[in-house]
Amino acid sequence: MGLLEILGGQVTAPGATETALTAFSGQTFQVRDFKGNATAKLLANWQFVQGAGINKIRGARLHDNVQNYRVRTIAQSVIPAYFGSSGQNLIANDTLLPTLSGSATAGDIEQAYYLVYYSGLDGVNSRFAHWNSISRRTKNFLTCEVSLTAGTTGGFSGTKNLVADYDLLKSGTDYALLGYRTNVLQGAIAFYGIDTGNLKTGGPGSLPINFDTSDWFIKLSSIFDLDTIPILNSNNKTSIYVETSNNENAASPVITLFLAELY
Repeated sequence: MGLLEILGGQVTAPGATETALTAFSGQTFQVRDFKGNATAKLLANWQFVQGAGINKIRGARLHDNVQNYRVRTIAQSVIPAYFGSSGQNLIANDTLLPTLSGSATAGDIEQAYYLVYYSGLDGVNSRFAHWNSISRRTKNFLTCEVSLTAGTTGGFSGTKNLVADYDLLKSGTDYALLGYRTNVLQGAIAFYGIDTGNLKTGGPGSLPINFDTSDWFIKLSSIFDLDTIPILNSNNKTSIYVETSNNENAASPVITLFLAELY
């Protein structure tokens, strides 16, 4: 079943100083309180920066609390890095400590993102599936286009429901969200609604010429052998939302969702 959550944070004009990220509104870098035999894994991370710098993520329960995972960032390049093929195991309620350096230009918002998988969370109902299952249930492929208007203060913005621009989904039908594309470079694209447990899922806002996200959720399922493909029911279409994450430049994207109608 599983649950895939995207987390974002930002800092304004940090320059060369490795500065603690402020989590996006409604989010936290504390690992959720999963219980029993459930597990959590950090699957991927990426950055959306205007000046090259360093992105680190540390934690008392990770390898070390000094450097741990430290990568150089590339300006205007939104490309995910995977945590192997098994992910970085996380401990319930542990607090991750991400930092970022980058542009020193006043007003420049620099961002980093993290994708966390939970095998289960108490009280959270979600619908995610494995590609091995979806590939055998596919009846038709289709796309759905949503035009978003990004904000200028960072974080997630531009919220619109799945069918705000085109409503062609069949009533009472399950669709697998295989991936998406943006026509303008973004930090991340997010989706949420009852089928995702009302938590944001998503991935990098890369341009296809650099990193194709049209099969993003398939990639994750295949690499990590996990249930990472969101299953959306058309009866929930007006309460399934699409958002973008951008910096102060507010480049508004058109998002194309790649869907599979399921038997």
